[in-house]
Amino acid sequence: GMLHGDTISMKVHVKAGAALCVTSFSTSKAFKPKLTYHESLPAAVDGSGVMTSTRTECRVGCDALLALCPQPTQCFKDSRLSQENRVRLEADGSSSLFLVDWYTGGRVNLDCGLWQMDLLRTSTNIYVSENGEDVNVFRDVANLSGGSELNRHMRGFNVVAMVLLVGSRVKRFADDLLEEYCSRSEYDSGRRKGSFTGEGMNTEGLLVSCGKINLSGAGAGTMLRLCARTVEQAASFMSRKIGDLGGELECDPFLEILQRTGNIHPNAALKAIDIIKPSVESIMNTRENDEVDDLGLFRSFDFQKNETSIQMNGEASTGDASKITSNETSPMLLFQLIDSSVPTGAFAHSNTIEVAFQLKLVKKCNLKHHIWDVLVNTLSSTLPFLIQSLELFQSVSSKDFDTSTVIRKWLKLDSLLSTTMTAQVTRRASIIQGTGMLRSFISSFPNIAPNLKLLKRCIIQNTIKCKSENGHAVTVFGAVCGLLGVSDIIVVLDMLIYMTIRDMVSAAVRLNLIGPLEGCSFTNSICKKGKELALIIVNENCTNIGNADSAHQVAPIVEVVANAHDRLYTRLFNS
Repeated sequence: GMLHGDTISMKVHVKAGAALCVTSFSTSKAFKPKLTYHESLPAAVDGSGVMTSTRTECRVGCDALLALCPQPTQCFKDSRLSQENRVRLEADGSSSLFLVDWYTGGRVNLDCGLWQMDLLRTSTNIYVSENGEDVNVFRDVANLSGGSELNRHMRGFNVVAMVLLVGSRVKRFADDLLEEYCSRSEYDSGRRKGSFTGEGMNTEGLLVSCGKINLSGAGAGTMLRLCARTVEQAASFMSRKIGDLGGELECDPFLEILQRTGNIHPNAALKAIDIIKPSVESIMNTRENDEVDDLGLFRSFDFQKNETSIQMNGEASTGDASKITSNETSPMLLFQLIDSSVPTGAFAHSNTIEVAFQLKLVKKCNLKHHIWDVLVNTLSSTLPFLIQSLELFQSVSSKDFDTSTVIRKWLKLDSLLSTTMTAQVTRRASIIQGTGMLRSFISSFPNIAPNLKLLKRCIIQNTIKCKSENGHAVTVFGAVCGLLGVSDIIVVLDMLIYMTIRDMVSAAVRLNLIGPLEGCSFTNSICKKGKELALIIVNENCTNIGNADSAHQVAPIVEVVANAHDRLYTRLFNS
């Protein structure tokens, strides 16, 4: 195990034509520190080594294969762990990679339940060399703050895994996973009312989604995410679907976990689920009148100075609007920006509501909590890009404004957002809505239409030339607000929060999860908490609010179900 303050670093170089499997003897355990959270927080910010940390740097040569698949990390109660994987691939696409980044919620029968760690930071970055520089082509970052909110969000799942398959030596397995877990599921009409028959559709405690990722010069890759009730169940799945990569590795790296517990047969791993069934049922049967509790998942934000809680039935502990400078933007202008009649295409997307409902992860009683989780995850992963995009275009009225320079910087920022947005369904929906915004706002605001037309043309050219995915909704919205002179961060953040909540509540109404009047009540109560959250974000600390490197995920279930939408047999929404 890893004691508090331990720092473990490893460098791996797989030379041309070689194959290497890197694993571990057993589950890596992170033990709790002696310091309390409040005592260790200042030191964690200045990087003085209070957190337990592991870092693995790998370089994969031409025609080489690296299988980086250690056993999962287990975070005990109050532990603080940071783990990072950095992999550099050849720019010609000849390198192959099989990477597994997975962790558990701790000990089932101890630590007052699962997901009681203080803080878990995990990141995976892939780089390729272009023009002598290492370019980040894949970035997956999660910051999880343990406690009752995270435990509620995880819905009884104890294992979260992210699997990457890149290159020709793993292509067969990547294609098989895409075919099975990224395409429409079969439908069993013989059963009463019909049912889904695909594995991993929240059946037997397993949730699986899969999608493609674009790695620039290194070609395309496949990313699979899964949630499982037990480590044995996750290991059994990966052993059956990937194993020894068809003989590329000497042995199956997951068999040791199954042999240790005696669960060699895939179905044997399901027996362990009975241990945590009572806790799962209590989590899913949330009372219908339960409100969003507190910041919970949001506590992991890097730019937050101190822990602040929001009680749904109380008042925000901070939030002085006088600290925010305002340019007195016309309310009429703001109404147009968030008008639901503007054809941006937002109502064609449910933002995980439909897939979570069909997979029985969301019911009426916990719908409000799911919307809140998606909102917080959206803010933590996209807010820095929104702020940077807004700041780039705020200088449009100045004499030294250089349109070509600003758009070049914006395209780089937008590409970085694509790198960070790892779910292909989410990326697709974001680009569709961003394109819709450009088309609609070009017609709505003639005074900024020339700049928006130029931006749209550059997006198309860059997409064709670099085969990149550009034109995301958040960065486009930031650009539009900047061009219109909406410089108040609070106002822009309020609009983003409102539109996110509005679209999800609208999807829930159309899915008959709630009625229209109840939807109005949901929107009002969640928007109130969203407003308080916006004040806390901006008023507490603006140091890193616009730093794209601070973007991260806080809700693992949201990331897993996002890609599962393409597996639905029948669907009303595009995402």
